[in-house]
Amino acid sequence: VETARARRRKVWVIADEASYPQRVCMADPSLLRMFDLPLVRGKLDEVLVKPFSLVITESTAKQWFGAEDPIGKQVTVESLQIPGTYTVTGVLRDLPQNMSEPFRFDILTPPHRRWKRWLELTTSTRHLYTFVQLRSPNDAPELHSKLQQFLEQKFGAEKAEQQAYHLQPASDWHLD
Repeated sequence: VETARARRRKVWVIADEASYPQRVCMADPSLLRMFDLPLVRGKLDEVLVKPFSLVITESTAKQWFGAEDPIGKQVTVESLQIPGTYTVTGVLRDLPQNMSEPFRFDILTPPHRRWKRWLELTTSTRHLYTFVQLRSPNDAPELHSKLQQFLEQKFGAEKAEQQAYHLQPASDWHLD
């Protein structure tokens, strides 16, 4: 079983002294493997390993750096959740605009220490996507039951009734 978490935010990025509003997806590195997201620069097992690394789309690379090679370039992310200086470690082929919600992003970055802390403290799963690649579709009912038990343990029975995990086959997502 492989898993990946993803959370989208909007941030401002300063690159070559210009500011850009961008859609960032904070995600576990396994997201690239699970969905076979197409890197055109960088190595799959290296691009999201270090903190403060970024994978950007081809369009974002062109917008920020023109024809220059973006690998190794540094940018500043201005955000309450994930501020700092980041290094471009990979370039992702532009994804279709009609892809499902969590895949509409300009920047991909690994989990930030503040995001990890947010996951520990939060009582809400809003805006957080967790992808689970099961060995067999027949495992889904058992997983669904375990997720409900997890909600009750983490939030208590009353709050668990207000929260929900939805299992959705990847075939229902629009990924191309």
